[in-house]
Amino acid sequence: MEAREIGNTTSDSGADVLGTAVNHLERQLERGSLFTHTAIGENTLRLGEVESFTYGLIDALISKGVVSSEEVSEAATSVRQQLAGNGEMTGVGVAIRIDKPEAAEREPAMVDCASRLHICHAACCKLDFALSTSEIEEGQVKWDLGRPYFIRRESDGHCTHINRTSGGCSLYANRPSVCRAPVAPDRAARPPRLAQRGVTAHAGTPP
Repeated sequence: MEAREIGNTTSDSGADVLGTAVNHLERQLERGSLFTHTAIGENTLRLGEVESFTYGLIDALISKGVVSSEEVSEAATSVRQQLAGNGEMTGVGVAIRIDKPEAAEREPAMVDCASRLHICHAACCKLDFALSTSEIEEGQVKWDLGRPYFIRRESDGHCTHINRTSGGCSLYANRPSVCRAPVAPDRAARPPRLAQRGVTAHAGTPP
């Protein structure tokens, strides 16, 4: 009888863990879909406005004899090739953090988190920042599918890698460099330093 009760308890616990994981995955899929659909919708609207204005301007210039259709075509081809060569063709924006060179040489901040958790309640685990290229490629840190490539946070605002039981970091050895640096009081309010080419922060996307 006792063995059966223990088995049922273990089974229930496993089901709870699986259910939580499925809920987290579902939330990320929803956010990923929202990001994709929003980005596509915004780009479609903008392209429609640009297309209407551009074609209208070209038609007006050609009808007045200012330029010929051949000249317009040649100019458009030249600009297209330049943009492609410079990697400046527009697309869905992402956020990627660029650390200063000295950041790689900086020693990690030594903080006794265990003795401070009852006071700070893991406040640093609510920082909102973009991952670096190396952190993304290593694949250890999860990023938010609804805001590529920001650190993934759950509905309570905490990082997805926080240990819900101990309050510590479940990814401590492989944590992002942002988490290794001393945290200033206003750090969470600062925007991440982003790459300049093809990158946007998507302000207004729900956390």
